[in-house]
Amino acid sequence: MKRRGLTVARIVCLLLWILTLTFWIRSHWRNDEWFVIYRTDGCEQVSTLNGDIMVRHERPRDGEYGGFQRISHRSDRVGALPPRPWHEDMLETRWGLFRYLNIPQPNPGVFQQIAQTRAAMVAASQKPARTPEEVSRLLQLQWTLSQQQRTLSVDSYWELVFPLWLLPAAFALPVLLTWALAVIRRRRRIRHGLCPACGYDLRASTERCPECGAPTPVKAATT
Repeated sequence: MKRRGLTVARIVCLLLWILTLTFWIRSHWRNDEWFVIYRTDGCEQVSTLNGDIMVRHERPRDGEYGGFQRISHRSDRVGALPPRPWHEDMLETRWGLFRYLNIPQPNPGVFQQIAQTRAAMVAASQKPARTPEEVSRLLQLQWTLSQQQRTLSVDSYWELVFPLWLLPAAFALPVLLTWALAVIRRRRRIRHGLCPACGYDLRASTERCPECGAPTPVKAATT
């Protein structure tokens, strides 16, 4: 029963490894977004883009929790989307490969910050000819302004972004570890003259294990 449970667990990990690896490859040419939407305009979101995965939580301010409404999915070509500055944000905290963004409760200076960001964005958008760096700066200002304005309307908001390859790596690790342990256990049993399948003493057996019927390894038969 224990061995059967381990086999099922390995199969599940293998299937999850295939699934997450597929999404990691797909994220370089498709932007997939899954939404769990509530009746108060709050939502939970999971997005994959350019090898990254973003998990987002949002609850509106002064809204009563209305329960689950629906689950939706949206997919777009990566080339058809403007660059999304997941990697750069004034409210972002970095923990190695992980990036965490938390919008706090609004403070008295948030209105001044919004005015400053809007003025900088207007000044940047009025230039007749813009370099790629200036275009990127304008997009960053637009994103920052939307985040600052969101502090006035949300009660709870956070984002967690990390490389998508961490998921297939995490699911592959148990499979590789159990396979390595099985190889080590089999070699140790053969070295001590035991059945590699069940561990029965085979020093008096020549062809098959009398316990489980597995063929006797050459080393165990000649010991």
